Amino acid sequence: SMALCLLHQAGYETIAITGKPDAYDYLKSIGANHIEERNWVDDASGKPLIKPRWAGAIDTVGGNTLATLLKGCMNEGKVVSTGLVGSAQLQTTVFPFILNGISLLGVGSAETPLAVKKEIWSKLSGPWNIQGQLEKIRIESDLETVSQRHIPAILEGKIRGRVVVSLD
Repeated sequence: SMALCLLHQAGYETIAITGKPDAYDYLKSIGANHIEERNWVDDASGKPLIKPRWAGAIDTVGGNTLATLLKGCMNEGKVVSTGLVGSAQLQTTVFPFILNGISLLGVGSAETPLAVKKEIWSKLSGPWNIQGQLEKIRIESDLETVSQRHIPAILEGKIRGRVVVSLD
């Protein structure tokens, strides 16, 4: 949800992937230009490359979804891996990397130079500001409610957006 909001705010055309038909209105409201079903990024052909359909991607799933995003990315595209809710395994070939120049990027911020962090924070408070969308993508909760209600819902795939825990 955060990535979708940020990419939309930065002016990119976005495609949201979901397995939840009831999420379409929500995804459109936070910036999705197009919405596709999960199977759109679940190639089972066994081919090392597929017809390019996207310029880049942010993946939270891993596994075959990540492999599909890599082999279906346009030349010189970037795929960012931010999670592995589907699988930590990656079964793919080197073809997307050596033939199409695809880059697979991870998200690690601990060692990012301070100057880069300041530049990003400046953009987040300026042109990339999504303050107006935060109410749509977050659920605020206390610790007790998180453990009793939200964690089971997350595990069942029934949460969208982010759960923010208030420690007050």
